[in-house]
Amino acid sequence: TATGAGFMTRDGRETRGCLQAFSQCH
Repeated sequence: TATGAGFMTRDGRETRGCLQAFSQCH
């Protein structure tokens, strides 16, 4: 789920910049 400038990973943690699960950066 996209939240602002970050994304929630499968772990439930929010990462800003890249989606580790999909190796997709923005």
